[in-house]
Amino acid sequence: MREIDWEKHQAHRQLVAKDRGVWIGLVDQDGVPLMDLPPMTKYTAPATRLSPESASFTMAIKSPRGVVHPMTNHLAGRGIGRVDAQGRLELVADETRFIMVEKYQRPRRDYRVSHTILDGPSPLAPSTAEVHAADTLNWLTGIPAMSAPTTWTGEWKRFTRDWAGPENVGVQFAKPRDLQNIKMVSVADGATVEGPAEETLRRIYSESVEAAFRAAGIDDAPVKVAPAPTGRTSPHVLIRPTDGNLWEETASIAMAAGVRIAADMWWPGDEVPEGLSLDKPTIVITIEQQQEVR
Repeated sequence: MREIDWEKHQAHRQLVAKDRGVWIGLVDQDGVPLMDLPPMTKYTAPATRLSPESASFTMAIKSPRGVVHPMTNHLAGRGIGRVDAQGRLELVADETRFIMVEKYQRPRRDYRVSHTILDGPSPLAPSTAEVHAADTLNWLTGIPAMSAPTTWTGEWKRFTRDWAGPENVGVQFAKPRDLQNIKMVSVADGATVEGPAEETLRRIYSESVEAAFRAAGIDDAPVKVAPAPTGRTSPHVLIRPTDGNLWEETASIAMAAGVRIAADMWWPGDEVPEGLSLDKPTIVITIEQQQEVR
């Protein structure tokens, strides 16, 4: 992870946001700022934080002298892309990139970049960039709502043959495969979790996120679930995780119960959520009952 003076960067962001109304920056896969981005000429973002919707940012990237902004080097991957029907070049970065938007005296918002469309006289001389991204909450669609999270141990075993076939036929794999033994509960009531909505949802998210990174062999996970409760009365719910998309399995239940689920990039200098100890960029998932429900 690259080193950065977070105190100076925070002061810089706040000054730009105060002078221009908004600071916008490009951030690398570790959550560390790469550079400031040009002013936006168009900005479309979800009106609500309760769904992992898409956003787009359009900006002029060519100076009057014809110099193209270096952001394209970070969003173009290996230069591999395709030209669409309008003659625009569509590019996908090799590594994860985030767009951060910080308005003056407003909460910072972050988006994960999906692809970038460059437009101009020719694909090799773009004048504008249209960056497409999704709310960081979209990250939750890549984690399963685990029915048996404790079985995701992170222990790998190497197999050289296919054991699913007949016992007397030893089908060898062309390449050895490293596999983990995980469980998925199929019994109707085997993985039911119930209780106050806020507490129950937080438990499912915490266990699933921790198990996912444990299975991947990552000890210091870049994603944390804020553990502190709001103290508000929360309606009773019953949830049966089925190892499907974590967001899709819980979103409707959370909405019906009045529970807000959000995912935001925490940076050094921000207020640390109660119950967490953070010192580097981290995606923090918060699960909060929005109002008293009796």
